[in-house]
Amino acid sequence: MTWHRAEILRRWQLSPKVTGISLHLTESKFSFVPGQWLDFKPLPSSTWSPPERQKIGGYSITSIPSDLPLIDLAIQSSRHPVASWACAESKVGDLIDIRVGGTFVYKEGGGRGDDPEWKP
Repeated sequence: MTWHRAEILRRWQLSPKVTGISLHLTESKFSFVPGQWLDFKPLPSSTWSPPERQKIGGYSITSIPSDLPLIDLAIQSSRHPVASWACAESKVGDLIDIRVGGTFVYKEGGGRGDDPEWKP
């Protein structure tokens, strides 16, 4: 899977334990289908200093494909380094790398996307 660069545009509380984050993709060769998730890897910045080895978090996409190049995520707060950073320390303008994952998705016309014959 290919990594794509994105910038944090907004961060807000969806609930006491869930943070919403809006991203803007800096390139156009990114796509996803409903049901997929986003791997999220912060780039070193004034607010993120990677642990001994780079950590990656996987989060729910809450926007729809036609919203691209904007993507909204829902991130539950936890002790995981990336989730903790995203919910409490990330700032507008921080850069991250993202990639899409998951095959258990909605298949247009009905059915499940985990069918081995179907490719997102």
